[in-house]
Amino acid sequence: MKLRRIAPIVPLTHVALLLSGCSALFPEPVGISAGADASIDSGGAIAVQDAGESTVDAEPADVTADVGGPDCNLGACPLPAPCHLAACSEGACIEVPATGGSCDDGDLCTATGRCEDGVCSAGGPRNWLSVLGNGGGGRLSALVADAGGGIWAAGSSLATKGGQGYDAWLVRLDADGRQVGSVELGQDGSDDLVALVRTVDGGIAAVGYGGKTGRIVKVKGDGALVWSQDASQTNARYDALAAVGAARLVAAGMSSLSTQSGGALVDAFEPAGALAWTFERKVAGKRVAATKVAAFGSKSALAGQPVVLGYDRTFPPGGSGSELYELWLIALDATGKQVWKADLASGSSLAAAGLAARIDGSFVVLTDQVGAQLVLDVVDAKGKVTPLGKLPSGSISTSSDLALGSADQIFVLRDDTKAPAQLMQLDATGAVIAARALTTPTGTRARVFGLRALGGSAVGLVGDLMRTTTSASSTSWRAFARRVDLGPAPGCSETDACLGDTHGCAEPPACTTAYCDAVSGCQTLALPPAVCTP
Repeated sequence: MKLRRIAPIVPLTHVALLLSGCSALFPEPVGISAGADASIDSGGAIAVQDAGESTVDAEPADVTADVGGPDCNLGACPLPAPCHLAACSEGACIEVPATGGSCDDGDLCTATGRCEDGVCSAGGPRNWLSVLGNGGGGRLSALVADAGGGIWAAGSSLATKGGQGYDAWLVRLDADGRQVGSVELGQDGSDDLVALVRTVDGGIAAVGYGGKTGRIVKVKGDGALVWSQDASQTNARYDALAAVGAARLVAAGMSSLSTQSGGALVDAFEPAGALAWTFERKVAGKRVAATKVAAFGSKSALAGQPVVLGYDRTFPPGGSGSELYELWLIALDATGKQVWKADLASGSSLAAAGLAARIDGSFVVLTDQVGAQLVLDVVDAKGKVTPLGKLPSGSISTSSDLALGSADQIFVLRDDTKAPAQLMQLDATGAVIAARALTTPTGTRARVFGLRALGGSAVGLVGDLMRTTTSASSTSWRAFARRVDLGPAPGCSETDACLGDTHGCAEPPACTTAYCDAVSGCQTLALPPAVCTP
């Protein structure tokens, strides 16, 4: 794989559609509150009144007023304007401009605003949608947050310089979803990147397929290529990547694409790109693959060592009948030797869909039982499996994913081909906090391939967006990236640009939670049996 183009800073020639509203793709709620704080320099007690839509922070803000004379009756003062506080000066009521505290900036699609010298300023990062690519197709499969509030995303785009097929593609977006850099990597043929991580030196590493085998690439924070390495075996494919320990990178996938008896492949790479060790799992008569990889949490006795999620697949005799999937989780030590293996589920139409490491050294695993349900399990540092809960699955699932946020909250993505994707937010016990139907504009359909927590209640999503052209039989696909904040919002209405969780919804039945849907308004979702008994 060779460097085809590096564009650390580019204009939006890869067409980016930035929506100021939230109604076009994936409606999302945001937190709307109001508040300010102030200190009054009177040489004595502070006399202030809460400001209408404002709240008083625990610590005084950078607002002072010269208060002389006796205090007046604050209770008799009129409510002050937003981002102001009522105070007394020389026996009279006055309003003091406030700095600090939250306020309503009038935009449902931003995070909470902040009071600055009496004015409500724009809040935190906006929720946004960016449609990317050169117009000929492409998709994004994975993302990570960067240090500036934006994201790096990985996927493939139509080759632009002398090649054919698709090039592996890294794209960087800022906190508002604007494209600020891209790297296209590839040779003639179809190259793709499907997973990526941030590295300890501020760079990005990504894995996928390039040339004739799996490939791992390392780039600097400005997009400059540092090194590129092939998988340890020819005709292999990488599907997952994790940063393990201080700097080692572990890539996982399949050792062979050409036979039904291929093995699960795990390659570990040193910071400079040298191959450190290789692990392969093969089972006679079965196709074995690794789909996810993660690292033990910092509090685990096996901290810094990888855990791999995958499956053994048995084909029916003669090619007829149901295939059998046996899902597993394998822990490896620092040299690539197997420590333990945990069996998760077996049956037809199964997918090892999601894996995330908790800080306590345990893992949350998502199993997609296509057409039936999503199953959540917790696996501890010794391989013990504990069921966490079950969630509805799609009729024909194409993609499911799992991400962990702060306080071990769980984000679950469920995508299928016959209904809008669902984004669910759960607490650490598996109870559903919120759920959202990710609808798309008329004439489009989104396929979501990647999910990552961005901090707080915000997540990032990537995939591709299909738009039907003037010919009914013709469609076009464009890559997209999206920021969605699942925080609380002021109401539940089909006409709102950003919808809330439960406000305005009737009390749901026992063992269900209420949520707002852009299409159907107030809806209910059953809670997992593991956390709710009627």
